[in-house]
Order: sequence, then structure tokens, then C-alpha cells
Amino acid sequence: MHTALKNEHGLLNEKVITDEQNVKETNELLVKQICELEREVVSKKEKITRLEDENTKLKVEIQKSESEVQEAESETSQENVGSDEQSQLDWAKDYIQNELPLLVTDAGFRAKSMEDEFEAAEKKLSISRSTISQLKQDQSQVDQQLLNALLKQIDSHSKSIHDLQERIATAMSVHEDQTTELNTKIDEYKCEMTQMAVMNRLKEDIWDIDVGKLKVQLITKEKSFNDLIKRLNVLKSEKESISARVNTLQQEKYSKDDLIKELETRLDSLQVVHVEVCSVIEDVEKVNNELMVKMAELKGKVVGSDKLFQKEQK
Repeated sequence: MHTALKNEHGLLNEKVITDEQNVKETNELLVKQICELEREVVSKKEKITRLEDENTKLKVEIQKSESEVQEAESETSQENVGSDEQSQLDWAKDYIQNELPLLVTDAGFRAKSMEDEFEAAEKKLSISRSTISQLKQDQSQVDQQLLNALLKQIDSHSKSIHDLQERIATAMSVHEDQTTELNTKIDEYKCEMTQMAVMNRLKEDIWDIDVGKLKVQLITKEKSFNDLIKRLNVLKSEKESISARVNTLQQEKYSKDDLIKELETRLDSLQVVHVEVCSVIEDVEKVNNELMVKMAELKGKVVGSDKLFQKEQK
């Protein structure tokens, strides 16, 4: 969930950066066009200035030519002028009279051409100024529209980011609650495990004591059993002795009644010993079974405790 929120936040940031780059590129393009038009206006102004200078020079030349003609006419009217000078003056007068119209015509044509170029340049300059004004106005409108769109997108992105932050905060709060609950359960589990370990140690101690007692009882029973076995062996020896004596008595022709009584007495003694031996055997088997059960139970508890401790360590 956190990864999805981060990806969404990254996409919003990338979109804002892309919009800013588009606005920047559009603004740079408009500024470049305005700069080109301004350079063109400056070039037209320089050309107009150059044409005005040429027109002024032509006017000065025409005035100079007219002044020379007037001077020549004034000189021809003087009375003391030589024939050579007179012919030169006539030639100059004719030249001026012939060339002056051409100069005037050429000057007029050049002046008219410059005036036409000046008017065309003025028109282009006016158009350029109007274009620049329109471009500036368009740029201002475009900038304002882009700014409004960008502000709108930024506001939308801000709301999305705010919602995203709230979702992240909610998710973090839930995660913290879950973590706190999990830590509490872990602490409780550790406490229970500690208590179980203590109880298992106590039970093991009790079982060790019980096993010790059972071992002592088993040793005692084994000793009693061995004693009975020894006694039984003694009785067997006595029985054999009695049998031998019976044979001897029969040979000695003792009375039948005395022999029966003695045999019955010996038989009763043997039965008592037999009962005691059976009882001891049963006690030994019972103690042995109890000891085996206790040992199996203790082994199962120890294995269970080891598994729990291993699970807790993992």
C-alpha cells in the first residue's frame, strides 16, 4: 500500500514538472519571436535613417549645382571677360544646363524611391510594432492562461498530495496500532514462555525427586526380591533335605502320620514363602512400570519444552 501511494505521489510530481517545462518552452518561444521582431524594427529604423541621410545629401548637391549655375550666369554678364574664359563659361553653362535636369531628375527619382522605401519601411515598422504589441498581448494572455492552468493543476495536485498524506498518515497509524498490538502479544507470549520454562523446571525437579524415590524403592524391592530368592533357595534346599529325609524315614519305617504332618508343615511354609515371593515380584513390576511411565512422561515434557524454546528463539 505504501509503495502504491509513493508511486502516485511521484506521478503527480512528474506531471507538475512537465507542465512547468511546457510553460517555460512556450514563454521562451514567444520571447524569441519578440526579440526577432525588435531586431527587425531596429534594422528598419537604421535603413530609414540611411535613406534620410542620402536624401539630404542629394538635396545639398542640387542646391550646390544651382548655386554654380547662378555663379556662372553672373560671370558671363561681366563686361571684362576674355574670349577663352567666355567660351569656357559657355561650355560650363551648356554642360550645367544639360546635366542639371538629369541631376534633378535623378535626384527626384532617388528621392521618390527613398520616399517609397521610407513609406514601405514605415508600414513594415508599423506592422512590426502592431505584431509585437499583439504578440506581447498574446503572450500575456497565454502566460495568464498557462499560469491559471498551472495554478489549477497545482491546486489539484496539492489536494491530491494532501489526500495522499492523509491516507499515508492513516495507514501509518493503523500500522503503528498493529505493531503495538503485536509487540504486546509478543511480550505476553514471552512472559508466558518464561512462566512455562519456570514451571517446566519445577516439574523437572519434582520428576527428578520422584524418579529418585522410585529408584530407591526399586533398589529396596530388588534387595527384598534377592533376599526372597535366597530364602527360596534355602527352602528348596530344605525341601530337598526333607525329600531325602522322607526317603530315609520310609526306609526307617517311621509312622505314616508323623511323616504326613511334617510334610504338611513344610508345605505350608513353602506356600507362605511362595506368596511372599509373588507379592514381591508384583511390587517390583509395579514400581518398574511406574518408573517407565514417569520416564516417558518426563521425556515428552522435555521434548515439548525444547520445541517451544526453539520456536521462541526463531
